[in-house]
Amino acid sequence: MRNRRAIVGLGLLTLGAGLGAQSGGHPHANFIQPEGIRASASYTHVVEVTGGRTVYLAGQVAIDAGGNLVGPGDLRAQAQQVFENLETALASVGGGFEHLVKTNIYVTDMADLAGLREVRSQYMADPPPTSTLVQVVQLAREGFLLEVEGIAVVPE
Repeated sequence: MRNRRAIVGLGLLTLGAGLGAQSGGHPHANFIQPEGIRASASYTHVVEVTGGRTVYLAGQVAIDAGGNLVGPGDLRAQAQQVFENLETALASVGGGFEHLVKTNIYVTDMADLAGLREVRSQYMADPPPTSTLVQVVQLAREGFLLEVEGIAVVPE
């Protein structure tokens, strides 16, 4: 069962057995905007990855290193802290935003997406990763307006 889960997870990134060895351990990401699907400037529809290590990032919220909520009621301020936390998480495995291949973004209100997009664009590499944006009723703790999780492929 464990192997089946691993295969399914890797399949999401279109990775196959032995691809890491073929590329010498250095990830190569092919960002694809398929014909027949409307292209987006803020995300890529398909990312094909070979090589590297797959890293799963837990959902990051607007909590600083001291455990304090940053930006109560302010999506832009919370987004700034969330992306700082993602940057720290990526750096802990030798990665950066250029290694992200997938993000899932959860917001409690779609009203201020302009602020979120502005902050996001300050951090994301070009081309951007695949991404999903979902509005939810509530996040894990009252006061959280945003949570972002990610999948990255970093060099071996």
